[in-house]
Amino acid sequence: MAPRRFSTDLDEGAPQLRAEEADFPFSVSATDVEEFILTPAAGGDEILWHLEIDWLCAGRHGTTVVDDHGQPFALYPRSSPRLGCDYEHAYDCPAPRLALESTGGTVLVGCFKGSPRGRIKPDNGGAILDFTCPNDSRAGEYYRGRFVNYTVELIHGDPRNPREAFLAVADVRPAPEAPKAL
Repeated sequence: MAPRRFSTDLDEGAPQLRAEEADFPFSVSATDVEEFILTPAAGGDEILWHLEIDWLCAGRHGTTVVDDHGQPFALYPRSSPRLGCDYEHAYDCPAPRLALESTGGTVLVGCFKGSPRGRIKPDNGGAILDFTCPNDSRAGEYYRGRFVNYTVELIHGDPRNPREAFLAVADVRPAPEAPKAL
């Protein structure tokens, strides 16, 4: 079955889902498997959001909240943190804050004894973080595609101004397992 596609504009006062191809609402049964693809849009602001689905089943009704493991999803303007977005962030861009809040991610560039630098893409978005291997004996552990846990420290500057903030990744260690996807 083809996925059902929906869009919404989160800048609206009361955002509503708009079915792109299917009639909505619709009925499903216990044997139907449905895949929904939601494409949210927003203007120039960072927006935190979750989805509420109202349902009716066998005379009972309720609302199911869809979110990111108990936290709201985050939507950023197109000019905000993306891969390749480096030092050209605007004041109050959320990239440094997201980096400071991150604790795990994927190694994009590993390190080895001849080059003890690397880069991590945090799981929850934000800036790409550089790291230095903790010591030569563990340098070979961090390769591209590995999941790692770490801590981030603000060395100096203001996290609201990415051009002045300097973040350091510390205590990089292999993650016990890969992050769970929804």
